[in-house]
Amino acid sequence: MKKWRCKVCGYIHEGDNPPDQCPTCGVGPEEFELIPSQDAIVNLLDQKAEKDIKSALYKISYGIFIVSSIKNQKINGQACNTLFQITSNPYTVAVSINKSNLTNEFIRESGVFVASILGPKDHNIVRRFGYRSGRELDKFSGIKYNIGLTGAPILVDCLGYLECKVLPEKTLDIATHNLFIGEVISGKVFVDEDPMTYEYYRKTK
Repeated sequence: MKKWRCKVCGYIHEGDNPPDQCPTCGVGPEEFELIPSQDAIVNLLDQKAEKDIKSALYKISYGIFIVSSIKNQKINGQACNTLFQITSNPYTVAVSINKSNLTNEFIRESGVFVASILGPKDHNIVRRFGYRSGRELDKFSGIKYNIGLTGAPILVDCLGYLECKVLPEKTLDIATHNLFIGEVISGKVFVDEDPMTYEYYRKTK
């Protein structure tokens, strides 16, 4: 049952519609407001909590990378902002890839990936690799790349790269994503500049 509050005197009325007249102060139905249900209040609080969490998550510092892999003779890659170092002996990094993405399939099949590190002017590369699926187009068509030790592609026009072999026993299944832990087998800096951050990209895209 809905509850209505008189905005003049505070009288509470129960019913599908507000009363024709407040029995306490005499005002009409236009002076009544619907009182949100407990479920609606909880939902509003949930939405606010989610917004607050998102705002806090945006304060975590991320880079932006093109994570690429190979499957048989095919190559694919995607923009990614969740790659970070885990250990230094041996050198390992972790990357989180959505299960629905083609790159996820390629990494699971081949057990290898490359992270090409982007610079602050590489917006077009992010757009190229980040907004469409490799199922729809060949993202590397017209893009300069070299083949790494694993057969995975390395962008030529980037700041540097890390090439990794996945440690299969360390791959984690986390809801919508797989977290791949990779041992770094090669890497190099091509251009000694500050990398693009996710925050910078969001503000300048």
